[in-house]
Amino acid sequence: MLVVAPLGQRTLFGTNVCAPQGMDLLPTSIAANATLPVSFPQPLLARLVDTCGEPVNDAVVLVGTEGNRFALRPVGRGLYSATWTPQLVAPTVPVNFTALHPSYGILESTIRVSTQDPPGGVSLPAIAADGIVDAAGFTQRLPLAPGTVIAVFGSRLAAGEAFAARVPLDRQLAGVSVRIGGEDAPLFYVGPDQVNAQVPFTARPGNTVSVVVNSGGKLSAPQNYLIAPVQPSIFQEDGIAFATDQQSRRITSQNPARIGQVLQIFATGLGFVEPAVGTGAGAPASTTVLSPVRVTIGGIDAPVTFQGLAPGFVGLYQINVTVPSLVQPGEEVPIVLRQSGIPSNANFPVVVPVRLP
Repeated sequence: MLVVAPLGQRTLFGTNVCAPQGMDLLPTSIAANATLPVSFPQPLLARLVDTCGEPVNDAVVLVGTEGNRFALRPVGRGLYSATWTPQLVAPTVPVNFTALHPSYGILESTIRVSTQDPPGGVSLPAIAADGIVDAAGFTQRLPLAPGTVIAVFGSRLAAGEAFAARVPLDRQLAGVSVRIGGEDAPLFYVGPDQVNAQVPFTARPGNTVSVVVNSGGKLSAPQNYLIAPVQPSIFQEDGIAFATDQQSRRITSQNPARIGQVLQIFATGLGFVEPAVGTGAGAPASTTVLSPVRVTIGGIDAPVTFQGLAPGFVGLYQINVTVPSLVQPGEEVPIVLRQSGIPSNANFPVVVPVRLP
């Protein structure tokens, strides 16, 4: 790629002042017409420079291929990086790069490669792009909090299905383990396309950890995630919050929440508790989250009477609130948790049906 700097005004020191007019995008890690083995991770690297030859570090770079679309992460000096694991054998696979910039607009570039069966027929497990999410809200590209229940989506993650059979949870199921930072994570479930695990409480906020799936001794490409103190998320089904009434009956349209009564809300991602609980262990009878939780129902603050881990469960948090009298009854009343100013389920809001007493 040749970048020609436009002529600008000459300064008193005799040099030209270049005024960038746009940007150029150069995929650098995969050559056009290359042949890539399926299931083996491939680094994707793109460089963005403006028309004066200076790096562009404040763009959004996306890649679309094999029906998926994911973001490259900026790593400095105009470079954007990600890992792509080809899934399908095909004679031609377009890999489409799109760069978006507030000043320079949209720039696209496409390279075409082919894919083939891996050497020796050995296929590796693969985590999907941005495939690690909390198991309650399933929101991509969010930090992970210590103790959170996560879902890892991908392919060839396990030869079959296996479920946790005891507490404390095992760190390996059916020959599958998940390494998060320096520790194997407790496992709830493993299957070919999904693994559910708990982020260890030893993960320290502010650090970035790698997540790797080991399936029968074969390792996936790592994905890196930031650890945050909290990342609240309410468990839900079809957008309805997983909550129970005072008799521990599930809240549904047939059994709605009642104004003035206690509602038990179940979530994950609420971080550290006091007293501390071991990773993979069932919670004791009473704990309290270190970062207080605020709950709104229909935009009205709901008094919180308990906020901690659900007794006997792993990674499941329970928040007990009283449904406020000012809440407007309805079939789809929004319910939101907030911790340290972070709202729950920001991309996929959840609701509860509410009735009068």
